[in-house]
Amino acid sequence: MTLARIAGLLTAAALLTACGGGSDTGTQQSAPTSVSLPATVPAVAKPLSIAKVQYRTCGLLSDEQIAAFLTAPLRSEYQGSVSCVWIGTGRPIDARIDLQGIPGEPLTLHEAYDEHKKNPSFSSRFEPATVAGYPALRLGKVGSRDANDAGCRVAVALADNQPMLHAHLRIWDAGALGENPPEPCAWSEQLAAEAIKALQAKQ
Repeated sequence: MTLARIAGLLTAAALLTACGGGSDTGTQQSAPTSVSLPATVPAVAKPLSIAKVQYRTCGLLSDEQIAAFLTAPLRSEYQGSVSCVWIGTGRPIDARIDLQGIPGEPLTLHEAYDEHKKNPSFSSRFEPATVAGYPALRLGKVGSRDANDAGCRVAVALADNQPMLHAHLRIWDAGALGENPPEPCAWSEQLAAEAIKALQAKQ
């Protein structure tokens, strides 16, 4: 092989390396930002029972309490025996409370943490929180559920082995809320706090 031929091959190799042909470091995607989780699943210090209200969820909160989140006039609809949706007019938002978890999803806080360890992408959001002194999770979309929803669901553990209470301000058209729409997780936490306050009064 002539010196000219060797020089040509070395030049070609150098060009390939410079263009990334020998490495993919320039195209690697960064890993999703991880959320810091507690070392152990938080325990519930003061368990709450839902026995007195589990079949009367729509009566848990007054119209005045719900009106802080929705525009009156209001109407409520039972979704099964332990879930209620409140619907207002004038804003593309509704409020929902599920007192015994949601079928097909982890029911207790322990189950939710276990599922997240096995499948971190099962929910589009998984953030530890505390609501009215109770351990909670901020959850996003789970699977295809609420595919058009821009809201945030908050699941609160009221007892260690009891299905979590889910509070959900569902925002169906964030663009219709103006330039400063409500922060959905904060609103869902406020809704959950109102529900907890009502439950505490019925113990």
